Amino acid sequence: MKNLILFDIDNTLVYSGTKDSQAFADVYQEIFKQQFPSIDWTDFDHVTDEVIFEHAYERHFHRKPTAAEKEDFRNQYVARLKQLRQENPEDFKAVLGAVEMLKQLSQLPNYHIGIATGGWRTPALVKLQHLGIDPEVLYCGYADNNYTREAIVAEAIHLAEEEIGKVDHVVYFGDASWDVETTRNMNIPFIGIRLEGDIQTLQQLGARDVLTDFEDIESFQHLIRLIERAITPRDLG
Repeated sequence: MKNLILFDIDNTLVYSGTKDSQAFADVYQEIFKQQFPSIDWTDFDHVTDEVIFEHAYERHFHRKPTAAEKEDFRNQYVARLKQLRQENPEDFKAVLGAVEMLKQLSQLPNYHIGIATGGWRTPALVKLQHLGIDPEVLYCGYADNNYTREAIVAEAIHLAEEEIGKVDHVVYFGDASWDVETTRNMNIPFIGIRLEGDIQTLQQLGARDVLTDFEDIESFQHLIRLIERAITPRDLG
């Protein structure tokens, strides 16, 4: 049985609070001299860098950004992420147990690991590499040219199946309401992470299993049992 375990990045593998989101807004304002609409990502139709950037740009300039404008923004955003991590590396720590958990999972037969993040590839690489995680050994879906979280998850699954064949069991780890919605829409089992301990936030949306971090388990075998029994979030509407 082939298992593919997918992870969000922000507040699932690495805790940065709203620092990276604020950096996104700050760089936008510096380049385009316009007030960024919001860093509450629920204000946007889809929580991906592609949609968030284009939505803000079209709101201000009433047209789509050019490829060059998007690339310039992305480059400066990546530079800001690197700067923040160089100046205050302690603010961007791995979620407790995350790095060791990934290492142990990757060593299990028939377990394959991937990333499905709403971020563009280059910013995501900064975040993963800061934790010492090599993205080249993972099956990764990014926001580059993907407008929805569903498309991003589908891309990660497609890349995995191109290499290892049909996957029997996919489980997604995420922290936010849009992760619950995405996995429900795709009928994919979900396990939540809530670093602040407010696990009811995701449970009230239909998630059954929610952890506060990857040390919030009795043992690694307990985590495997959670993965094996994981279910698609219930529709409580």
